Amino acid sequence: MQHTLLPSKERSILRREYRIRVFIVFCFLVSVSGLIGVGTLFPTFLFAVHEEETQFELLKSIKKDAEDISVTTLELDFQRDNHTINALSQVPKTPRPSVSIQSVVGVRGTVKLNSISVNSPVPDALEVIIQGVAPNRDTLLAFKARLEELVPGGAVELPVSDLAKSKDLVFSMRITQTFK
Repeated sequence: MQHTLLPSKERSILRREYRIRVFIVFCFLVSVSGLIGVGTLFPTFLFAVHEEETQFELLKSIKKDAEDISVTTLELDFQRDNHTINALSQVPKTPRPSVSIQSVVGVRGTVKLNSISVNSPVPDALEVIIQGVAPNRDTLLAFKARLEELVPGGAVELPVSDLAKSKDLVFSMRITQTFK
């Protein structure tokens, strides 16, 4: 355009008109391509909406089935727990061996205990065998008396042969008690 016969003012106006028309054609092409894009995406949009509804319905049915299954599972768990609670609520009539041993050790005084054996020959009975060394006869008899107080209604057996010596008595005592 450098070699045209148009004056420079007219050339600038012409260039401006040319740029505006190019911009308008560009906007038209962008809008047409946008409409074509929307037109081609519309069926995909409808498919996505339909698929979303289908998935929500499927999720609802799965949740309903899961709730039914979880309710059934909970009922079974409660039944199992109820059986366990019933089994645990049936408190054994005999005390635990650790409680028996703690009771015997608690009343021993100056008597040295070598071994304590706890046995339950029948479900409602308890047998404790104690072996040890007592410093003298009076201490051993006092220990036997404390054990008799510890097991009311039970029997504490101390063989007379264990009382033969007067010092450093080696003894073996049997405590039996029945519970009802």
